Amino acid sequence: MDKIMNWLKLAFSGQPGANEAIKTLCDASATEYKRYIIRCCDQLPDGVKNLVELLNRDDIQMKKYIATILANTTLENNIADTMTFQKKVARTGGISTLFSLLDKTTDEELQELLLIAILTLSAHPENKLQIAKIGGIKTLVTLLKSSSEFMQYHAAFTLASLAFSYKNQDAIAQEDVFKPLLLLLNSTNKNLQTQAASTIYQLIYSHHTNQRRLSEASGVLPLINKFKEEECHEELKEALLYCLYQLYTSDNDIADKKEMETSSVLDGVIELLHSPDSKIRLIAALFLTNLTYNNHDILRELISLQKLSMVINNLEQASMEIKQESALEALLSYLTFENSALQTRILDILKKITQKLGVIRVLSAL
Repeated sequence: MDKIMNWLKLAFSGQPGANEAIKTLCDASATEYKRYIIRCCDQLPDGVKNLVELLNRDDIQMKKYIATILANTTLENNIADTMTFQKKVARTGGISTLFSLLDKTTDEELQELLLIAILTLSAHPENKLQIAKIGGIKTLVTLLKSSSEFMQYHAAFTLASLAFSYKNQDAIAQEDVFKPLLLLLNSTNKNLQTQAASTIYQLIYSHHTNQRRLSEASGVLPLINKFKEEECHEELKEALLYCLYQLYTSDNDIADKKEMETSSVLDGVIELLHSPDSKIRLIAALFLTNLTYNNHDILRELISLQKLSMVINNLEQASMEIKQESALEALLSYLTFENSALQTRILDILKKITQKLGVIRVLSAL
């Protein structure tokens, strides 16, 4: 801790050895010592401000060192200290400076470091709104069209982070973001494909206006077609599942919604009932429940494929173990089907759930 403090003092002083001190701090920020860098910057008078101001030095290597330090201040440890640090970086003009440099520099390595730093700092709720306020969303959407897959991926990742704010969901969609994201689904880079789908999901999650915008941009059918492709890898299929479920259960008049009731989509959703991830299995089960509720032919197909039991088992597990109200509601919906064996099975499950969770919880889902 004392060493870190001394390196920071030397770095801020501008005296001989300052650059070496910054390089040492840069290397240390990639290790467990990053927590001490954060703490020492906070303890020093104007420590965060002085660190940010080093970005303005007419020294490209110095800019890279500081961008690296900021990029490494992730939330893995000491979340409270890190959140305070990230907020101070924004309040001392750090985010504005990062975007200004990103717009100006032609150095590819610096561009990458700056974008990672912006992504890291976007974890703070206040910073999400700050990035939107200074016009950062437009820059990020433009980067989705970059020739660099690295920049495309991290721009999409940052937009997904910003979209955790409802206000930003709307602001991002207004920048005509869906077209470049849909194009990225056809990338040969699997990670980029998955991130593009994940960003689309984050933008449409519980946001009816954005669901409608995606539909009006003819963006639903490309998601369905990609989900149906044999080459669609597992991570991408899972991200697309979330998108399709949001759109299918939307109250909006979504274009091509009926295309989700085809056998090729059904096969893909059934496949995800075998996922090792319980959340994926739950979304797949909920999706299938909604499909069967709207199309009884799908219910009959699930019964003939002997897959309905898997759906019900996942809904039961979700209701019992993670207390998902949506899973409980889905189970209750099966009571409406004129199938006595199915109704008996559901009633037995509801009895078990009631014994574990209580009558009030079950009644609240009715």
